[in-house]
Amino acid sequence: MTYNPAEHDLCGPLVVTPYYEKVEIVDDTGKLTYEENNPDEWIYFNEDAADEEDTKEYSLVAVFTDWPSTQKTTTGSIVLGEKCLAATVTATA
Repeated sequence: MTYNPAEHDLCGPLVVTPYYEKVEIVDDTGKLTYEENNPDEWIYFNEDAADEEDTKEYSLVAVFTDWPSTQKTTTGSIVLGEKCLAATVTATA
């Protein structure tokens, strides 16, 4: 994290919480998972043909632990086409 105009530690750590379909992702057992070692890469896995041609929402909520009023949320969509057994979603900031 880079602060402007000067480095400091007043805000505390930045915590980013991922959500899929408005449910917090807490482990790697759901349809959308991520690697903690590489949080920019998300893996979507689904064998349910009923989800074909559907759109699913994901979001990230970021907040400084010592300054909770800084909470920001960003959302996006995964648009499923043909039967989608596996796909990789790469987040860019």
